[in-house]
Amino acid sequence: MQTRQIPREVPDRAPYIKIEVSRGVHQMKAPSLHSMATLLGAASGLATVLAAIEGGVSDVRGAVDVLARGGPDLLSALGALIGMGWAHEVLDLETENAGNVLEYGAAVYEELHSAGYSLDDIAGLGLGLLAAVWDQTKISEETRNRAAFFQKTPEVTPH
Repeated sequence: MQTRQIPREVPDRAPYIKIEVSRGVHQMKAPSLHSMATLLGAASGLATVLAAIEGGVSDVRGAVDVLARGGPDLLSALGALIGMGWAHEVLDLETENAGNVLEYGAAVYEELHSAGYSLDDIAGLGLGLLAAVWDQTKISEETRNRAAFFQKTPEVTPH
């Protein structure tokens, strides 16, 4: 991890978010749904965390239990998610994405660990990003109604 000589200017708008962990407030960029689909395809364990969020696990302590059961691939997926979303004002990750999402994630996880980030910190950053992505999937009632207009109503034939 390197300190930036000139702080990054992080916009105060979506998809940028601020996540607070014990190491302070971190500016992050919520990954797009396309990026998440790619990540989910590589790491099915991340779906476990998404299901946990949907099921009500919203605190870091509850998520740590889910993470512990998810194993190395899940930790690699969290590392990849954090790497994709990293937009810290004064810190840069040194890990470069070489193409394999799980290898990249493992390297990001190890970089964060070496920099003193605890599992609580890493889980907190990952959960914050997942919650932001989850919010992107919500479709308004008005949009659903407009989309329903294009659905065919099954024709019922009387007997």
